[in-house]
Formats: sequence, C-alpha cells, structure tokens
Amino acid sequence: GRICIRKKEYEKAIKRFQKVEEIAQNYKNTYYHLGYAYFYLKKYPESEFFLKKSIVENPNLISAYNLIGILFQNQGNFHKSVDFLNNGLEISRSGLLLQSLGGVYVRVGKFQEAIKILNEALKINPDNLGVLNNLGGRIWDWKKIRRQLRFWRKLLG
Repeated sequence: GRICIRKKEYEKAIKRFQKVEEIAQNYKNTYYHLGYAYFYLKKYPESEFFLKKSIVENPNLISAYNLIGILFQNQGNFHKSVDFLNNGLEISRSGLLLQSLGGVYVRVGKFQEAIKILNEALKINPDNLGVLNNLGGRIWDWKKIRRQLRFWRKLLG
C-alpha cells in the first residue's frame, strides 16, 4: 500500500490497505494511509473519517492532525482547520503543524497571528521553504519581510 502511495496510485493503495485492515488489525497506520489516499483523490468525507479514526487509534500521530487541518482548509472550513491544527500542537509544537496553521492564518488575512506562528516554525527549522514562502511571498507587511530577508540570504548563500 505504501509503495502505491509513493507511486501516486491511490485507488490501488486503498484496496491494499483495506486488505491490511481485514488481516492485520494491529497495524496502527492503516487508517492514516487510507485517509491519506482518499485525501489525494479529493474524497474528503472518506479521508476525514479515516484520519479521525487514525487519531483515535494513535493520538500522537502529528501527520494525521496536519492532513485533516489541510483537508478542512481545502474545503474552506478554516475554523475547523485551526481547531485540528491546535489540537495537534497541544501534543507537539511541530514545525509541520505550525507551518500549516500559519498558512491558514495567511489565507484568512490574520497576518499578525501568521507571522507569530510562522516565526515559531522557523525557530524549529530555519530553512523551511514553505514557511519562508508564507512569510516572504504572501504577507505584505514590509517591516516583517525585511526581518525575513536574512533567512532567504542564509538559504540562498
């Protein structure tokens, strides 16, 4: 199933992980991988169902919180996206979750919150291009962008 996901053969991956679910119910990441495959097929209700199930099964699976946050963002449900990302951040101050949360704040125009969150993400991983893009490419607060230029200079050498 994981090989199918890497090859972007999501329908095949779903079939394989459904088999895994039947045979080896102890495999913890089955529900996450099903949710992941459904997400990339844009079958959001199915994806949400399995991602939530994966969180119940493994509450520390940060990638599940992140993907469901992105799912809600893609559906335009920013409030739910923020809630799920914050739930994940209560478990771990993950740079991935902070980047996604900052991206949500950028999309809804909450630039001060976005800058605060994205700067926290940069402290965890100063070379994160996604965070730098959210800060430098989308936020037009010039005072803050000047501060971010040093990160770009560092990254580009």
